Amino acid sequence: MKKILGIMVGVLLTATSVYAGNVDNVTSQSAQFIRAAARQASTDVDAAYYNPSGLAKLTDGFYWEFSNLAILKNDTLISGGISYAADNPVLLFPTLSLAYKSGSLASYFSFHVPGGGGSNHFYGHPLFNGSEAQVAAAGAEQSDFIDGAVIKNSEVFGSSMFLGASIGAVYDIAGVLSLSLGARAVSASKHYRANVTYGLTSTALGREATSVTLEIDAEQKALGFGAIAGLSFYPIDDLIFSFKYESSTALEFTNKTNKDDVNFFPDGAKNQRDIPAFATAGMSWEML
Repeated sequence: MKKILGIMVGVLLTATSVYAGNVDNVTSQSAQFIRAAARQASTDVDAAYYNPSGLAKLTDGFYWEFSNLAILKNDTLISGGISYAADNPVLLFPTLSLAYKSGSLASYFSFHVPGGGGSNHFYGHPLFNGSEAQVAAAGAEQSDFIDGAVIKNSEVFGSSMFLGASIGAVYDIAGVLSLSLGARAVSASKHYRANVTYGLTSTALGREATSVTLEIDAEQKALGFGAIAGLSFYPIDDLIFSFKYESSTALEFTNKTNKDDVNFFPDGAKNQRDIPAFATAGMSWEML
């Protein structure tokens, strides 16, 4: 029975973690992003995340910005005409940006959530449907009286949270070009829980003979590092061209398994899923 459900439950839980949030890159890292989803040429304090080289345009001094997003969501799966719903709001999705500017030099710190950041809790799930025959066959190997199985109830939970911190410096060259260089660390974790209960039935007895419940309770954790480089070009007043490059962040997840009846998360096993490298470019022109 464990072999029968192993791959199926793994797919189920992986899908659940994806619903929890984009595990690769979350771009909404500022309250200003909600108003205008184009911050790649920012010269405000949120440039600590979006465009570090743009911090050279700040006047001398210390700056900070904290924002939090509350995300209300309703995820629904429909299979065979049956709906399976999960309504799990994300109440805490914070971003903190700090910057200090003095002369031609600036420094910055950014705390953000580069991936994940949510959870889903389903009572029932379509991927368990259709497994009854295999479970009944496995039960028949244990007892000649068993010849059927029905799903009595099931429950799955998946969550993911990636916490990122970046730090770096900016150098302004004659007010025409600014360069930035920094480093980023990402601590990532994913948590999976699931259980499904089958009633094993017997035609000879004319009733349910017994029941069996399979459970999963496992975590995956990883720590990775990357580099960030950027530049901004100011050909005339109020016109900015900006570019930022983030290297890939290698994340090797290690299983910490409390219980796994399907043997899908062997304790101590490793799984590689990196945050890919990406580049952004932006332009800002203040006409008035």
